[in-house]
Amino acid sequence: MTDLNEISSLLAKTKVQQLNEVNFSNKSLKLDNAEDASEVVKAIKECKDLQALRLNGNTIGVEAAAAIADALKDRKELERAYWSDIFTGRLRSEIPPALQSLGDAVFAAKASLVELDLSDNAFGPDGINAVKSLLSSRSGYTIQILKLNNNGLGPNGGKILAAALQECYKNSGGLFSLKTFFCGRNRLEIAGSAALASTFKIIGTLENVSMPQNGIKSEGIVPLVTALSFNKSLKRLNLNDNIFSEDGSEALAKAMANWPDLEYLNVGDCLLRSDGATAIANTIEKCNTNLQEVLVDSNDIETDAALKLVAALKNCPSLQKLDINANCFGSKGIEELKCYIKGSVVADSLCSLSEDEGLLEEADDDDSAASDEDDQPGDDATGKLVEDKELCITGASLTPESSPRSTNVQQGIFDYDEIVWKFLNISKSLDSSQDHPQEFCDIDTMMSSILISSTFESEKFASTLLIHMGLLKTEDELFICTSDDLNGPLYALRYIVKQSYFPKQVIPILKAFINKPNERLDKCATAKHLLMQTLFQV
Repeated sequence: MTDLNEISSLLAKTKVQQLNEVNFSNKSLKLDNAEDASEVVKAIKECKDLQALRLNGNTIGVEAAAAIADALKDRKELERAYWSDIFTGRLRSEIPPALQSLGDAVFAAKASLVELDLSDNAFGPDGINAVKSLLSSRSGYTIQILKLNNNGLGPNGGKILAAALQECYKNSGGLFSLKTFFCGRNRLEIAGSAALASTFKIIGTLENVSMPQNGIKSEGIVPLVTALSFNKSLKRLNLNDNIFSEDGSEALAKAMANWPDLEYLNVGDCLLRSDGATAIANTIEKCNTNLQEVLVDSNDIETDAALKLVAALKNCPSLQKLDINANCFGSKGIEELKCYIKGSVVADSLCSLSEDEGLLEEADDDDSAASDEDDQPGDDATGKLVEDKELCITGASLTPESSPRSTNVQQGIFDYDEIVWKFLNISKSLDSSQDHPQEFCDIDTMMSSILISSTFESEKFASTLLIHMGLLKTEDELFICTSDDLNGPLYALRYIVKQSYFPKQVIPILKAFINKPNERLDKCATAKHLLMQTLFQV
């Protein structure tokens, strides 16, 4: 029989922390004014010890935000503000004053925040300006978790954020000890990431950093990871889908020597190549034996480098996941890898290798052959090459001389203008108020067989679609638009990108253009927001 005194002793030592919160999470409330916000205000006032306020997944206007802020002015005990996705459908001009009201209320209450989540609010640099006083104030000194994913900050927003955090550190007398920092999908690029790097070097307490999909090239990666090397307790790092190249990979390998507690590393789709993977492997073997998850997929890594990496990871007893998919091993390389790791902790942790790109030399030969074929003279129904210099995206434009609805689809030759026109015509009646089974069925019927065709050129389809939606200029530097209202097409895109037949290589192109400031898209804020959420989930 178990000793009851021993059980009582163990229970006495066990502390159960209860979080008192007001939770309106994901209720899809549309709060325009004080009356709309009355239920939230009442709940705040009636809560005896308000430690957390969850408003995420609703949409809050300026007047409603002011009413909620007024209720918060006396809540000194507030520690956690979960305010992600609270401005869906709001005008860009509404967001800064609403944020300012909420931030000023927290400051007036003399609250000491521990966590602030403002993710999935498309407020850009103006939004950061609205909360920088909160971030650098006494209420910000105690923030340990800061989440700013998918805010459209851009390089300038990154600079403003970095300055606010540095001011917070200075004003706190060095007490500011940020531990978790999320700032993914924000187009920080080199300038924004470099500014944040100078902040990270000063702070020195980071344990969890996530900055994927920011368009950071090696010139920004080097100072970023170098600055993070001053944060000796780093346990998790996610820099997925940035561009490391040789310099960035070497800098990361050097920085990793300073992170003995590192448990999670995600540098998938970062152009590490074989030399980068080898450099990282050498550091892991000596310094990072606590790793539990390593993601280095889609990096043009060849078999020899992969073997060095898995050899290093054999020394990581807690390894749970290794993703080296979509690299360049070939069938023989895959077999060699599996044979080498057989019976080790790496074998149990290895993810699927189903998307391997084959030997790098073979891939280069295939690309060269395809390029030679493309250079041959012939009819091109989709026109000449166009470029968007700002986003570094290239595609085929609408040919003015050709009729947009005239070409047969024979022998795998597609009229992309006709396909797009039909797609937009079917989708124009879609909205969020009801299901549209017939329209979705029509879209599936038309698109499924086309998109999976081996001769279908997905990039041409993407550029033609963007042109007809008025989001990409033609070769004549003109905007045209087949569809007057983009709500329907955006809802249709949200549906189609989730289907198995949709080409995944089109998704980054859609992300870039849909997330780009555009008056036509601003009129469809809800549909745009829902599409962007889906694009980042698929």
